[in-house]
Amino acid sequence: MPDIPICSVPGQLADALDKAAALSNHDQVAVYYAMACKVIRFYLGSDWVTTNVQLSDTPDSFMQNGFDERSDSRFVHQHRVIYLADYLFRLRVCPGFDILCERFHRQNTKSSFAEAQIAASFLDEELQVNITATTGKRGEDFDFTVSREGLNISVEVTSRDVAPLSVETVINTLQKKRTQVPTDRPAVLYIVIPTEWTADGKTAEAIFAESTTAFFRNSARINAVVFVWEPMIIINEGMIVGLAQRPYEHPHPRHCIGNSQFLRPEHPIGDLEALRYRAAYDTANLENELKVGMHTTTPSFYLWQKNRNQKNDQGSPAR
Repeated sequence: MPDIPICSVPGQLADALDKAAALSNHDQVAVYYAMACKVIRFYLGSDWVTTNVQLSDTPDSFMQNGFDERSDSRFVHQHRVIYLADYLFRLRVCPGFDILCERFHRQNTKSSFAEAQIAASFLDEELQVNITATTGKRGEDFDFTVSREGLNISVEVTSRDVAPLSVETVINTLQKKRTQVPTDRPAVLYIVIPTEWTADGKTAEAIFAESTTAFFRNSARINAVVFVWEPMIIINEGMIVGLAQRPYEHPHPRHCIGNSQFLRPEHPIGDLEALRYRAAYDTANLENELKVGMHTTTPSFYLWQKNRNQKNDQGSPAR
C-alpha cells in the first residue's frame, strides 16, 4: 500500500483505529474486525452499522450479521465487514467517494458492496477511479470511470441474484446493461454472479463463453465482460472466502482499451476446483500456505495505523 500521510485521515477516525487496535489480547481477525467497524461507522454512519454490521435478529441478507456464531455465516460476515472497510478506506481519496457512500443508503447492500469491491480492485493496478453520479439517462448511467494515460474507461457493475444458470439468463443480463455506458470510449461490464453458478466449473465456463460470444457478435460497445464471485471453501473449522474473476474480452471492440492486464483473473474456475480438492484432502499443507500468504490480505486501514504508530515512535510529530 502507498505511504499515506498521517494527516490524510481525520483525527477522529485515527483515534478510533488506535482504540480498536488496542485489542492486543484478541486474535488478529478480531482486531481487524474491531477496526473495520470503526471505519464503516465513520464513512457510512451509525444507523448503517446498526442495521448491517451489528449482530441482529433481523440481519442483512448479504452482510449476514445474525447471532448464530456457530454458523458458517459468521465467517462470511467477518470477511465482508473487514473487506468493506478496506474498500472504503482505500477509495476515500477518489473523486465521487461521497456518491458511493450515498449509494450504500439507497441501494441494496450487495450491489453497493460489489461496486466498492470492483472500484478498489482498480487501485491495485494504480489506475485512477472517478465515481459518477447516477443520471438515469441511457448511455450515461454507469458506476465509475477508470483513467490511465489519458484514456477513460467506463465501468458498470451489476449483481445477479440466484437463478438457474443458462445462456439465456446471462445474455439477458448483458443486453440490459449494454446501453448504460457511453458509445464514445471503452467500457467494461462486471457481473457479480451467485457462487452456486461455479459449482460445476466446466459447465459455467461453457455457458459464459457461449453467452459472451453471442453478445459480442451483436455489439461492439463493451470491451470486456468480467464475471466475479466469492468462492467459499470450508477448511477444518474455518472458511476461505476469496474473490474470483473470469474475464471475456471482445475480439473487435469499437474502442481499443490498450493493455488489458488489469482484467486478469485472480482465480480461474479450474484453479478453484483444485483448491476445493486440497481443502478436503491436503488440509494441513493448504493451511500452512495460507498462513504464509496472510500478509497479502492485511487490510489497508490496519497497515496505515501500524505505519502511523511506527512513525510516532521514531519521533515524527503526531498529526
